[in-house]
Amino acid sequence: MNKIDLKEDSQRVLEHIVKRIEDFGKGEHTGPGKNTDPVVHITIGFQFDQAGWIAFVLDTRPNGSPDGEWTTWISQNVLEFDHWFSLLDELDEDGTPLHVMFPDGSKQVMKEYNGQEIAWLIGEMLKNVLLKAKEEGVFSQLYLTKKCTMGVEELCGAYGWPKYEKRFEEGSVV
Repeated sequence: MNKIDLKEDSQRVLEHIVKRIEDFGKGEHTGPGKNTDPVVHITIGFQFDQAGWIAFVLDTRPNGSPDGEWTTWISQNVLEFDHWFSLLDELDEDGTPLHVMFPDGSKQVMKEYNGQEIAWLIGEMLKNVLLKAKEEGVFSQLYLTKKCTMGVEELCGAYGWPKYEKRFEEGSVV
């Protein structure tokens, strides 16, 4: 049975965030801006259709924003999810059903490939990981600007959160 367990994947993402924040605290900044400046924007970028991965990028540029700059820092911040691509490829090419387990324990069987739906499922999981990290105080270890924001972007634009005009309300880190 082909299965993607988004509950398990969300835990891996949270662990990756914690590790990246620890590395940042040690002066290992692998993102736009200087490692001595406060974090202005946090992005989780992802891809599932050509490869499976997420990238957690901290932006310390004084004018940092959800402007796509994170895409130049993918390789330094990547966490691989190869099974996303391989299982979705089997669904698309061979019609092999894909069982999706959600973080809340609910399940869905996908019988045909729908890129928008898949982007939404993964994007929502990543959004919820960011919100959980905020709620649990994970970001409190960072030197943040008063208007620090966070967001999720699929590499090709199939998912984005929050809407740009709502970034200070819905995507506020502080």
